[in-house]
Amino acid sequence: MPEPPSKSKRTRLLVCSRDTVFYKTAHHLTRTLAPLRKTADSFISDSTDFYSKLKNITDPDQIISYDVVDLFTNVPIDDTLQILRHRMTETPLETSLSTESNIALTLPPVSLLPTPPGATSTINRYTAYPWDPHSLTEIYMTHFEQQAFTTSPFQPICWYRKVDDTFVILKQDQDPTLLLQHLNQQHPRVQFTIEIEKDNQLPVLDVLVCRNSANRIQTSVYRKPTHTDQYIHFNPTHLLRTKTGIMSTLTKRAINFSSANLKPEIEHLRQIFTHLNNYPPNLVDKVITSHANIDTHFTSSNSLKILLRANGRNTTKPQEPKGVVYKIDCNCGQSYTGKTSRPINTRMKEHKTSTIKSDSKSAIPHHISKCPNHNINFDDVKILSNNLHDFTKRKLTEAVHIRLHKPSINRDQGYFIPFAYYELIKQ
Repeated sequence: MPEPPSKSKRTRLLVCSRDTVFYKTAHHLTRTLAPLRKTADSFISDSTDFYSKLKNITDPDQIISYDVVDLFTNVPIDDTLQILRHRMTETPLETSLSTESNIALTLPPVSLLPTPPGATSTINRYTAYPWDPHSLTEIYMTHFEQQAFTTSPFQPICWYRKVDDTFVILKQDQDPTLLLQHLNQQHPRVQFTIEIEKDNQLPVLDVLVCRNSANRIQTSVYRKPTHTDQYIHFNPTHLLRTKTGIMSTLTKRAINFSSANLKPEIEHLRQIFTHLNNYPPNLVDKVITSHANIDTHFTSSNSLKILLRANGRNTTKPQEPKGVVYKIDCNCGQSYTGKTSRPINTRMKEHKTSTIKSDSKSAIPHHISKCPNHNINFDDVKILSNNLHDFTKRKLTEAVHIRLHKPSINRDQGYFIPFAYYELIKQ
Protein backbone atom coordinates (compact mmCIF):
# COMPACT_ATOMS: atom_id res chain seq x y z
CA MET A 1 0.00 0.00 0.00
CA PRO A 2 1.57 3.33 -1.01
CA GLU A 3 2.02 6.02 1.55
CA PRO A 4 -0.73 8.66 1.59
CA PRO A 5 0.28 11.98 0.01
CA SER A 6 1.56 14.70 2.28
CA LYS A 7 -0.76 17.43 3.49
CA SER A 8 0.89 19.92 1.15
CA LYS A 9 -0.32 17.96 -1.89
CA ARG A 10 -4.07 17.96 -2.48
CA THR A 11 -4.99 14.75 -4.25
CA ARG A 12 -8.04 12.57 -4.68
CA LEU A 13 -8.05 8.91 -5.67
CA LEU A 14 -10.74 8.19 -8.27
CA VAL A 15 -11.66 4.54 -8.77
CA CYS A 16 -14.23 3.22 -11.25
CA SER A 17 -16.59 0.79 -9.50
CA ARG A 18 -18.32 -0.51 -12.64
CA ASP A 19 -18.85 -4.30 -12.50
CA THR A 20 -17.34 -4.50 -9.01
CA VAL A 21 -19.05 -6.20 -6.06
CA PHE A 22 -20.48 -2.80 -5.06
CA TYR A 23 -21.99 -1.95 -8.44
CA LYS A 24 -25.51 -3.37 -8.02
CA THR A 25 -25.62 -2.16 -4.43
CA ALA A 26 -24.81 1.34 -5.63
CA HIS A 27 -27.63 1.17 -8.17
CA HIS A 28 -30.08 0.06 -5.49
CA LEU A 29 -29.05 2.81 -3.08
CA THR A 30 -29.09 5.52 -5.75
CA ARG A 31 -32.64 4.59 -6.81
CA THR A 32 -33.83 4.19 -3.23
CA LEU A 33 -32.45 7.49 -1.97
CA ALA A 34 -33.38 9.52 -5.07
CA PRO A 35 -36.61 10.98 -3.57
CA LEU A 36 -34.60 12.40 -0.64
CA ARG A 37 -32.11 14.22 -2.87
CA LYS A 38 -34.45 16.68 -4.58
CA THR A 39 -36.56 18.01 -1.73
CA ALA A 40 -34.69 21.28 -1.12
CA ASP A 41 -36.06 24.51 -2.60
CA SER A 42 -32.49 25.33 -3.60
CA PHE A 43 -32.03 22.13 -5.64
CA ILE A 44 -30.86 22.55 -9.25
CA SER A 45 -30.80 19.44 -11.39
CA ASP A 46 -28.71 20.90 -14.24
CA SER A 47 -27.88 24.08 -16.15
CA THR A 48 -31.20 24.03 -18.01
CA ASP A 49 -33.09 23.91 -14.73
CA PHE A 50 -30.94 26.78 -13.43
CA TYR A 51 -31.66 28.86 -16.53
CA SER A 52 -35.41 28.32 -16.15
CA LYS A 53 -35.25 29.57 -12.54
CA LEU A 54 -33.37 32.70 -13.61
CA LYS A 55 -36.30 33.73 -15.80
CA ASN A 56 -38.34 34.45 -12.67
CA ILE A 57 -35.79 36.92 -11.25
CA THR A 58 -36.34 40.63 -11.82
CA ASP A 59 -34.31 43.61 -10.56
CA PRO A 60 -31.51 41.61 -8.93
CA ASP A 61 -29.43 43.31 -6.26
CA GLN A 62 -26.10 41.68 -5.29
CA ILE A 63 -25.25 38.56 -7.33
CA ILE A 64 -22.92 36.20 -5.45
CA SER A 65 -21.72 32.62 -5.55
CA TYR A 66 -20.73 30.61 -2.47
CA ASP A 67 -18.81 27.39 -3.26
CA VAL A 68 -18.01 24.56 -0.86
CA VAL A 69 -14.34 23.61 -0.64
CA ASP A 70 -13.73 19.90 -1.43
CA LEU A 71 -17.30 18.97 -0.56
CA PHE A 72 -17.18 15.23 -1.28
CA THR A 73 -14.10 14.65 0.86
CA ASN A 74 -15.41 16.71 3.77
CA VAL A 75 -19.01 15.60 4.28
CA PRO A 76 -19.20 14.25 7.86
CA ILE A 77 -20.38 10.64 7.59
CA ASP A 78 -21.68 10.18 11.15
CA ASP A 79 -23.84 13.30 10.93
CA THR A 80 -25.03 12.38 7.43
CA LEU A 81 -26.12 8.88 8.45
CA GLN A 82 -28.05 10.30 11.39
CA ILE A 83 -29.80 12.75 9.05
CA LEU A 84 -30.51 9.93 6.60
CA ARG A 85 -32.02 7.77 9.33
CA HIS A 86 -34.33 10.62 10.33
CA ARG A 87 -35.31 11.41 6.75
CA MET A 88 -36.07 7.76 5.92
CA THR A 89 -38.32 7.56 8.96
CA GLU A 90 -40.22 10.67 7.84
CA THR A 91 -40.42 9.76 4.15
CA PRO A 92 -41.23 6.11 3.32
CA LEU A 93 -39.15 4.89 0.39
CA GLU A 94 -39.90 2.26 -2.24
CA THR A 95 -37.84 -0.54 -0.76
CA SER A 96 -38.55 -3.77 1.07
CA LEU A 97 -35.52 -3.25 3.29
CA SER A 98 -35.78 -1.67 6.69
CA THR A 99 -34.29 1.71 7.49
CA GLU A 100 -31.40 0.14 9.38
CA SER A 101 -30.71 -2.29 6.53
CA ASN A 102 -30.42 0.59 4.07
CA ILE A 103 -28.22 2.46 6.52
CA ALA A 104 -26.00 -0.61 6.81
CA LEU A 105 -25.60 -0.71 3.02
CA THR A 106 -24.23 2.82 3.02
CA LEU A 107 -21.45 1.97 5.47
CA PRO A 108 -17.99 1.44 3.96
CA PRO A 109 -17.25 -2.28 3.60
CA VAL A 110 -13.55 -1.59 3.00
CA SER A 111 -11.37 0.94 4.78
CA LEU A 112 -8.07 1.35 3.02
CA LEU A 113 -6.58 3.29 5.90
CA PRO A 114 -7.90 3.63 9.45
CA THR A 115 -9.37 6.93 10.56
CA PRO A 116 -6.82 8.70 12.76
CA PRO A 117 -7.65 8.74 16.49
CA GLY A 118 -9.89 11.65 17.42
CA ALA A 119 -10.71 12.48 13.78
CA THR A 120 -14.25 12.71 12.46
CA SER A 121 -15.21 10.09 9.87
CA THR A 122 -15.67 11.70 6.46
CA ILE A 123 -16.03 10.66 2.86
CA ASN A 124 -12.30 10.69 2.40
CA ARG A 125 -9.91 9.51 -0.26
CA TYR A 126 -8.90 6.39 1.67
CA THR A 127 -12.34 4.81 2.09
CA ALA A 128 -14.30 2.76 -0.45
CA TYR A 129 -18.07 3.31 -0.44
CA PRO A 130 -20.62 1.32 -2.47
CA TRP A 131 -22.70 4.31 -3.61
CA ASP A 132 -22.62 7.43 -5.67
CA PRO A 133 -21.37 10.18 -3.29
CA HIS A 134 -23.90 12.63 -4.74
CA SER A 135 -26.77 10.91 -2.91
CA LEU A 136 -25.65 11.36 0.68
CA THR A 137 -23.88 14.63 -0.11
CA GLU A 138 -27.12 16.13 -1.41
CA ILE A 139 -29.05 14.87 1.62
CA TYR A 140 -26.47 16.35 3.99
CA MET A 141 -26.36 19.72 2.21
CA THR A 142 -30.16 20.00 2.26
CA HIS A 143 -30.08 19.59 6.04
CA PHE A 144 -27.08 21.93 6.29
CA GLU A 145 -28.93 24.73 4.48
CA GLN A 146 -32.05 24.34 6.61
CA GLN A 147 -30.05 24.64 9.81
CA ALA A 148 -27.88 27.48 8.56
CA PHE A 149 -30.77 29.66 7.37
CA THR A 150 -32.70 29.09 10.59
CA THR A 151 -30.04 31.04 12.48
CA SER A 152 -28.80 33.23 9.60
CA PRO A 153 -28.46 37.00 10.30
CA PHE A 154 -30.60 37.58 7.17
CA GLN A 155 -32.33 35.59 4.45
CA PRO A 156 -31.08 35.68 0.83
CA ILE A 157 -33.55 36.76 -1.83
CA CYS A 158 -32.72 33.53 -3.64
CA TRP A 159 -30.35 30.65 -3.04
CA TYR A 160 -29.93 27.95 -5.72
CA ARG A 161 -27.42 25.12 -5.44
CA LYS A 162 -26.02 22.41 -7.70
CA VAL A 163 -24.04 20.09 -5.40
CA ASP A 164 -21.26 22.45 -4.20
CA ASP A 165 -21.95 25.50 -6.42
CA THR A 166 -24.50 28.13 -5.44
CA PHE A 167 -26.12 31.16 -7.02
CA VAL A 168 -27.25 33.74 -4.48
CA ILE A 169 -28.94 37.14 -4.63
CA LEU A 170 -28.73 39.43 -1.59
CA LYS A 171 -30.23 42.84 -0.92
CA GLN A 172 -27.95 45.83 -1.28
CA ASP A 173 -27.81 46.38 2.49
CA GLN A 174 -26.89 42.75 3.25
CA ASP A 175 -23.22 42.01 3.78
CA PRO A 176 -22.13 38.90 1.79
CA THR A 177 -19.05 38.36 3.97
CA LEU A 178 -21.26 38.24 7.06
CA LEU A 179 -23.24 35.39 5.50
CA LEU A 180 -19.97 33.70 4.53
CA GLN A 181 -18.76 33.81 8.15
CA HIS A 182 -22.07 32.40 9.32
CA LEU A 183 -21.92 29.50 6.85
CA ASN A 184 -18.35 28.64 7.80
CA GLN A 185 -19.31 28.47 11.49
CA GLN A 186 -21.84 25.67 10.93
CA HIS A 187 -19.36 22.80 10.69
CA PRO A 188 -15.53 22.85 10.84
CA ARG A 189 -15.19 20.61 7.76
CA VAL A 190 -17.75 22.35 5.52
CA GLN A 191 -16.17 25.61 4.46
CA PHE A 192 -17.31 28.03 1.76
CA THR A 193 -15.53 30.48 -0.51
CA ILE A 194 -17.17 33.52 -2.06
CA GLU A 195 -17.20 34.97 -5.58
CA ILE A 196 -18.84 38.32 -6.28
CA GLU A 197 -19.91 39.51 -9.70
CA LYS A 198 -17.18 41.28 -11.65
CA ASP A 199 -17.99 43.68 -14.49
CA ASN A 200 -21.66 42.78 -13.96
CA GLN A 201 -20.92 39.13 -14.73
CA LEU A 202 -20.79 35.93 -12.70
CA PRO A 203 -20.26 32.39 -14.06
CA VAL A 204 -22.41 29.64 -12.57
CA LEU A 205 -22.03 26.09 -13.91
CA ASP A 206 -21.73 26.62 -17.70
CA VAL A 207 -23.97 29.70 -17.70
CA LEU A 208 -22.57 33.23 -17.65
CA VAL A 209 -25.04 35.40 -15.73
CA CYS A 210 -24.87 39.07 -16.76
CA ARG A 211 -26.60 42.21 -15.54
CA ASN A 212 -27.56 44.59 -18.35
CA SER A 213 -27.99 48.37 -18.20
CA ALA A 214 -31.67 47.99 -17.31
CA ASN A 215 -30.76 45.81 -14.29
CA ARG A 216 -32.16 42.68 -15.94
CA ILE A 217 -30.47 39.30 -15.97
CA GLN A 218 -29.12 38.06 -19.28
CA THR A 219 -27.32 34.80 -19.89
CA SER A 220 -24.90 33.21 -22.33
CA VAL A 221 -22.72 30.13 -22.54
CA TYR A 222 -19.71 30.16 -20.20
CA ARG A 223 -16.39 28.43 -20.83
CA LYS A 224 -13.52 28.39 -18.38
CA PRO A 225 -10.33 30.17 -19.48
CA THR A 226 -8.61 26.77 -19.67
CA HIS A 227 -11.23 25.37 -22.08
CA THR A 228 -9.55 24.23 -25.32
CA ASP A 229 -12.61 23.95 -27.62
CA GLN A 230 -11.31 20.56 -28.73
CA TYR A 231 -13.93 17.89 -29.34
CA ILE A 232 -13.88 14.66 -31.33
CA HIS A 233 -11.82 15.41 -34.42
CA PHE A 234 -13.63 14.71 -37.66
CA ASN A 235 -10.94 12.46 -39.16
CA PRO A 236 -11.06 9.60 -36.60
CA THR A 237 -13.55 6.89 -37.53
CA HIS A 238 -16.18 7.67 -34.93
CA LEU A 239 -19.76 7.30 -36.08
CA LEU A 240 -21.06 10.35 -37.93
CA ARG A 241 -24.09 10.51 -35.64
CA THR A 242 -21.70 10.88 -32.68
CA LYS A 243 -20.01 13.87 -34.32
CA THR A 244 -23.26 15.51 -35.40
CA GLY A 245 -24.64 14.79 -31.92
CA ILE A 246 -21.87 16.89 -30.37
CA MET A 247 -22.67 19.80 -32.68
CA SER A 248 -26.41 19.43 -32.00
CA THR A 249 -25.90 19.37 -28.22
CA LEU A 250 -23.69 22.47 -28.21
CA THR A 251 -26.05 24.31 -30.56
CA LYS A 252 -29.06 23.50 -28.37
CA ARG A 253 -27.11 24.68 -25.32
CA ALA A 254 -26.34 27.95 -27.10
CA ILE A 255 -30.01 28.42 -27.97
CA ASN A 256 -31.16 27.60 -24.44
CA PHE A 257 -28.64 29.78 -22.59
CA SER A 258 -28.24 32.79 -24.91
CA SER A 259 -31.00 35.13 -23.78
CA ALA A 260 -29.69 38.25 -25.55
CA ASN A 261 -27.63 37.64 -28.69
CA LEU A 262 -27.30 34.13 -30.10
CA LYS A 263 -25.20 35.06 -33.14
CA PRO A 264 -21.72 35.30 -31.47
CA GLU A 265 -22.07 31.85 -29.89
CA ILE A 266 -23.27 30.27 -33.16
CA GLU A 267 -20.36 31.84 -35.02
CA HIS A 268 -17.98 30.56 -32.34
CA LEU A 269 -19.29 27.01 -32.82
CA ARG A 270 -18.82 27.28 -36.58
CA GLN A 271 -15.23 28.41 -36.12
CA ILE A 272 -14.18 25.74 -33.63
CA PHE A 273 -15.71 22.86 -35.60
CA THR A 274 -14.46 23.88 -39.04
CA HIS A 275 -11.01 25.26 -38.15
CA LEU A 276 -10.05 23.50 -34.92
CA ASN A 277 -11.77 20.11 -35.31
CA ASN A 278 -11.68 19.84 -39.13
CA TYR A 279 -15.42 19.33 -39.71
CA PRO A 280 -16.70 19.95 -43.27
CA PRO A 281 -18.19 23.48 -43.37
CA ASN A 282 -21.33 22.32 -45.20
CA LEU A 283 -21.99 19.66 -42.54
CA VAL A 284 -21.45 22.18 -39.72
CA ASP A 285 -23.81 24.69 -41.34
CA LYS A 286 -26.43 22.00 -41.95
CA VAL A 287 -26.46 20.78 -38.34
CA ILE A 288 -26.27 24.23 -36.73
CA THR A 289 -28.83 25.80 -39.04
CA SER A 290 -31.30 22.97 -38.49
CA HIS A 291 -31.38 23.89 -34.79
CA ALA A 292 -30.69 27.63 -34.83
CA ASN A 293 -33.53 28.39 -37.25
CA ILE A 294 -35.96 26.13 -35.34
CA ASP A 295 -37.43 25.11 -38.68
CA THR A 296 -39.19 21.91 -37.68
CA HIS A 297 -41.62 19.90 -39.75
CA PHE A 298 -43.29 16.54 -39.31
CA THR A 299 -44.03 13.88 -41.90
CA SER A 300 -46.05 10.70 -41.60
CA SER A 301 -45.25 7.35 -43.12
CA ASN A 302 -47.44 5.87 -45.82
CA SER A 303 -50.80 4.82 -44.43
CA LEU A 304 -52.59 1.63 -45.41
CA LYS A 305 -55.04 3.71 -47.46
CA ILE A 306 -52.17 5.12 -49.52
CA LEU A 307 -50.42 1.79 -49.92
CA LEU A 308 -53.49 -0.14 -51.03
CA ARG A 309 -55.91 0.84 -53.75
CA ALA A 310 -59.33 -0.68 -54.46
CA ASN A 311 -57.77 -3.67 -56.24
CA GLY A 312 -55.88 -4.51 -53.05
CA ARG A 313 -52.43 -4.36 -54.64
CA ASN A 314 -49.46 -2.63 -53.10
CA THR A 315 -48.75 0.39 -55.28
CA THR A 316 -45.54 1.65 -53.69
CA LYS A 317 -42.69 2.04 -56.14
CA PRO A 318 -39.48 0.14 -55.45
CA GLN A 319 -37.07 2.39 -53.62
CA GLU A 320 -33.98 3.61 -55.41
CA PRO A 321 -30.64 2.64 -53.82
CA LYS A 322 -29.40 5.11 -51.23
CA GLY A 323 -26.08 5.42 -49.46
CA VAL A 324 -24.10 4.00 -52.37
CA VAL A 325 -20.65 4.06 -53.90
CA TYR A 326 -20.97 4.07 -57.68
CA LYS A 327 -18.87 3.97 -60.87
CA ILE A 328 -19.57 5.89 -64.10
CA ASP A 329 -17.77 5.03 -67.37
CA CYS A 330 -16.74 7.27 -70.24
CA ASN A 331 -16.60 5.98 -73.83
CA CYS A 332 -12.85 6.65 -73.78
CA GLY A 333 -12.34 3.86 -71.26
CA GLN A 334 -11.78 6.09 -68.24
CA SER A 335 -14.15 6.06 -65.25
CA TYR A 336 -15.26 8.04 -62.20
CA THR A 337 -16.00 6.66 -58.71
CA GLY A 338 -18.19 8.61 -56.31
CA LYS A 339 -20.52 8.32 -53.33
CA THR A 340 -23.92 9.71 -52.32
CA SER A 341 -26.35 9.42 -49.43
CA ARG A 342 -29.32 10.20 -51.69
CA PRO A 343 -31.11 8.11 -54.34
CA ILE A 344 -28.70 7.25 -57.14
CA ASN A 345 -30.95 8.73 -59.86
CA THR A 346 -30.95 12.06 -58.04
CA ARG A 347 -27.16 12.06 -58.00
CA MET A 348 -27.00 11.19 -61.73
CA LYS A 349 -29.27 14.14 -62.54
CA GLU A 350 -26.89 16.41 -60.63
CA HIS A 351 -23.93 15.04 -62.61
CA LYS A 352 -25.78 15.67 -65.89
CA THR A 353 -26.70 19.23 -64.85
CA SER A 354 -23.15 20.09 -63.79
CA THR A 355 -21.82 18.64 -67.07
CA ILE A 356 -24.23 20.74 -69.14
CA LYS A 357 -23.27 23.86 -67.16
CA SER A 358 -19.55 22.99 -67.42
CA ASP A 359 -19.10 23.26 -63.66
CA SER A 360 -15.33 23.21 -63.17
CA LYS A 361 -15.69 22.31 -59.50
CA SER A 362 -16.81 18.80 -60.47
CA ALA A 363 -14.46 16.15 -61.87
CA ILE A 364 -16.76 14.89 -64.66
CA PRO A 365 -17.41 18.31 -66.29
CA HIS A 366 -13.69 18.99 -65.97
CA HIS A 367 -12.98 15.81 -67.96
CA ILE A 368 -15.54 16.71 -70.64
CA SER A 369 -14.16 20.25 -70.95
CA LYS A 370 -10.76 18.76 -71.80
CA CYS A 371 -12.25 16.11 -74.10
CA PRO A 372 -15.49 17.57 -75.57
CA ASN A 373 -16.02 14.60 -77.92
CA HIS A 374 -16.25 12.10 -75.05
CA ASN A 375 -19.58 10.83 -73.75
CA ILE A 376 -20.34 9.85 -70.16
CA ASN A 377 -22.73 6.92 -69.84
CA PHE A 378 -24.96 8.24 -67.02
CA ASP A 379 -27.67 5.64 -67.79
CA ASP A 380 -25.40 2.68 -67.04
CA VAL A 381 -24.12 3.56 -63.59
CA LYS A 382 -22.65 0.64 -61.66
CA ILE A 383 -23.39 0.29 -57.92
CA LEU A 384 -20.20 -0.86 -56.21
CA SER A 385 -21.58 -0.84 -52.64
CA ASN A 386 -24.95 0.14 -51.19
CA ASN A 387 -26.80 0.59 -47.90
CA LEU A 388 -23.88 2.66 -46.58
CA HIS A 389 -25.93 5.05 -44.48
CA ASP A 390 -23.02 5.95 -42.20
CA PHE A 391 -21.06 8.89 -43.61
CA THR A 392 -17.62 7.69 -42.50
CA LYS A 393 -18.20 4.13 -43.72
CA ARG A 394 -19.34 5.51 -47.08
CA LYS A 395 -16.21 7.67 -47.40
CA LEU A 396 -13.95 4.75 -46.49
CA THR A 397 -15.68 2.44 -48.96
CA GLU A 398 -15.33 5.03 -51.72
CA ALA A 399 -11.62 5.38 -50.93
CA VAL A 400 -11.17 1.59 -51.07
CA HIS A 401 -12.85 1.39 -54.51
CA ILE A 402 -10.77 4.30 -55.80
CA ARG A 403 -7.61 2.40 -54.87
CA LEU A 404 -8.99 -0.82 -56.38
CA HIS A 405 -10.29 0.54 -59.70
CA LYS A 406 -7.96 3.58 -60.06
CA PRO A 407 -10.54 5.79 -61.82
CA SER A 408 -8.57 8.36 -63.79
CA ILE A 409 -11.38 10.95 -63.92
CA ASN A 410 -11.25 11.36 -60.12
CA ARG A 411 -9.09 14.28 -59.04
CA ASP A 412 -8.21 12.94 -55.57
CA GLN A 413 -7.91 9.67 -53.70
CA GLY A 414 -10.79 10.39 -51.31
CA TYR A 415 -10.54 9.49 -47.63
CA PHE A 416 -7.00 8.94 -46.37
CA ILE A 417 -6.05 5.27 -46.01
CA PRO A 418 -2.61 4.40 -44.58
CA PHE A 419 -0.25 2.76 -47.07
CA ALA A 420 0.00 -0.32 -44.85
CA TYR A 421 -3.57 -1.29 -45.83
CA TYR A 422 -2.95 -1.24 -49.62
CA GLU A 423 -1.93 -4.88 -49.86
CA LEU A 424 -5.00 -5.89 -47.86
CA ILE A 425 -7.24 -3.87 -50.22
CA LYS A 426 -5.76 -5.62 -53.27
CA GLN A 427 -6.66 -9.00 -51.82
